[in-house]
Amino acid sequence: MNRFRRARVFGAAALSAGVIAYAAAQNPPAKSTEAPPAAPPGSSAPKHPRSHFFVGEVAEIVAGQTRFSVRETLRDGAPKVTFFTATPETTVLRGKDRATFADLRVNDHVTIKYGEGVGEKQAISIRITPSAKPKPAPASPTPPS
Repeated sequence: MNRFRRARVFGAAALSAGVIAYAAAQNPPAKSTEAPPAAPPGSSAPKHPRSHFFVGEVAEIVAGQTRFSVRETLRDGAPKVTFFTATPETTVLRGKDRATFADLRVNDHVTIKYGEGVGEKQAISIRITPSAKPKPAPASPTPPS
């Protein structure tokens, strides 16, 4: 009895799949007469480009062009240097306080949120991680003379 029940279920499934396939073949989807909205000329990028993150130390700053490079150490210990361009819309934070591009220094540890521009990486935000305050050197006792 169990064998017949199984055959009946498989037969019903096959029949249903056949009916669906036949109906789909008889009614092809209607083509839309409306053209998709055209993108403005010169812009092939999506409206909201995908943002990425990069963490490393500032290696070089070209202030006149608001370009800077950041050095990242890969897992195998090899350094990787990547160049970014800051725009007037780029937000710069030192810790939680607002800062400017001029506050960026070589060897600062930074986290950069960036988007892919035309041939360059454009910084959306730069977060400068404040370095720990140096500990004062312990006062060494001077031997009496």
